[in-house]
Amino acid sequence: QVSVGESGSIAIGNDGLGWMWGLGNSTCYSIPVRTIFSPIQWPIPFSTFGNETDESNYITATGKTGLSWLQAEASALGGIALRSDRKIYTWGQNNNGSIGINSTSAGDFRYVPQVILPQSTFNFVAAGGDYGSRTRYHAIGTDGILYSWGNNFAGTLGVGDSTNRFAPVAANITSSFVFVAGGPFCTAGITTA
Repeated sequence: QVSVGESGSIAIGNDGLGWMWGLGNSTCYSIPVRTIFSPIQWPIPFSTFGNETDESNYITATGKTGLSWLQAEASALGGIALRSDRKIYTWGQNNNGSIGINSTSAGDFRYVPQVILPQSTFNFVAAGGDYGSRTRYHAIGTDGILYSWGNNFAGTLGVGDSTNRFAPVAANITSSFVFVAGGPFCTAGITTA
C-alpha cells in the first residue's frame, strides 16, 4: 500500500513494515528530520513514550513486538496509521486538532505516533484536507462507526456542523461504514446499507 501526502509518501510492504520518504519536516513523519531522499523504515511505537525525539523510544516490527502496519495515509501535515492490533496512531502538526489528542494548539507537534481512542479497534483509516490548516482524519471502527476529527471546513467531518473537532467524534449517520476517503474539501464513504 502507498499513500502520497502534500510533502511526502508512506508505503507498507508485504511484511508489514512501514517506509517513508520526501520532505521529512516535523509535520510529516514520526521522526524529527528535514528531508529524506530514499525510503527509511518506519518505527512502531512502544505503548508509552518518554522523550519524543529519543530514537531509543522506537521499536520496529522485526520480531520485538510481533506487530505490523496494516494501512497508512499521509496528509499535508502528518499521517494516520492502522496497526495489526487494530489500534490507530496519528502524528505531525496539530492544526485544528488534527492529531486527535484533544488539544487546540497548532504549534503542538507530535514526532511519535499517538494512539487515538485506545479502548476502540478499527478496520480502516483515511486522511483529508489540503496544505495548511485544513487537515483532518477519519477512522472506521470494527463496529462500522465512522469517527472523524480535525478541520471541519464545509462540514467535511460529517457531524452535522462546521465546528472543528479536537478529538474523534462519531458521524451523524447510523449506517455501518466499510470505506471512507477524504479529499481537500469533501469526504465520501461507503456503507453496507
